[in-house]
Amino acid sequence: MSGMNNALDVYVQEYRRGIGLIVSVIDVDRTTNEFGHIRHFEIVDDQLILINRARKLDFVSGPISLVIDLKSTQLNPLVIKTTNGTNIQYRLTKHCNAKMRDSISRIRGRNDVFLISPILNIDWLYQTPGSPQSLISSHSVKVDVDVVLQHFTLWIKHNGYVGNYTLSLPPVVNGMFKAQHILDPSYRNVRMTPTGGARSTSPLEIDVSRFDNSSPEVIVVANLRRGCWLYRQYCIVPFPYPEQVVRVTNSQVQTVIYESSDVLVTHVEVFDHVVHGWEYVVVNTMKVYDTDIKDEFHTVTVREVFKRMDGQGPNAYCDLSKLCRCPYVKMLYNISIWEQSCLNVDVHDFVDSDCKAVECS
Repeated sequence: MSGMNNALDVYVQEYRRGIGLIVSVIDVDRTTNEFGHIRHFEIVDDQLILINRARKLDFVSGPISLVIDLKSTQLNPLVIKTTNGTNIQYRLTKHCNAKMRDSISRIRGRNDVFLISPILNIDWLYQTPGSPQSLISSHSVKVDVDVVLQHFTLWIKHNGYVGNYTLSLPPVVNGMFKAQHILDPSYRNVRMTPTGGARSTSPLEIDVSRFDNSSPEVIVVANLRRGCWLYRQYCIVPFPYPEQVVRVTNSQVQTVIYESSDVLVTHVEVFDHVVHGWEYVVVNTMKVYDTDIKDEFHTVTVREVFKRMDGQGPNAYCDLSKLCRCPYVKMLYNISIWEQSCLNVDVHDFVDSDCKAVECS
């Protein structure tokens, strides 16, 4: 925004972490692109407290997420938007050492790490008024959006490697929501070492009580309203190295729901009923088997299904895979998008009593 001096640009940057809030105010001379005053304030109990740069850096201490709202025309000045036909690309400005760089590039420090996340209002075909905002949370440094096909390509950087991954929202077929892996199938045919060969690495934790994403190895799609359910998925990014043990947790009730053993976890799905509060967690796993043909293998996929109970700690979830998994799989993967009342419904109306079924995909 413009300051009192017509030759002065004033930039206000807001940094949030939990309930903490810091605001930086930067004055830039529009004619020379030189910095004037740089001030940092911490807001505590509605009071502005002047702090130094060291305190601000200590508060940030990691990547800075820049929000994109696909329904809004407003955009952070550090994000560049370009349009080509039905494709929209968002990328970050670069820090430039040239003397004549513009003032926008000057406000980005050479050590700042920015991410484009979350991306809001991604579900423009089905999002209903009053529902939570649909979103994608990831460690993306560039994003392509195909507004016709509703495809999203994310460029994710991790340990010096940058991979681009295309994902799409699970489809609706004849009025039925068919939850499935969001990642393009071309990424799923890569032979990876099962978790048993990577015990030395620390576990990858997926906390189903959170939407924000602390790991570059996970893409989160959340708040897809389908009929009486809210759906979200935690997709594990297939970086080109063996995957570690995956631990699925819920920090709100302080419990470990699942921990992988000699299988690959591809993605975790959560189904929340919008009225009755039923919550189901589905851990999708893959077992890799060698064949007699060189460089060929086959896989077996299994869904582990857990139901949220009323308790805390180790009793917070019931492992339905040990009891009666298939009827719940049929219920969760055949959700009618036309059911909107959601009131006079009992879970037994959905679930078949036949627990002997072997095939329940």
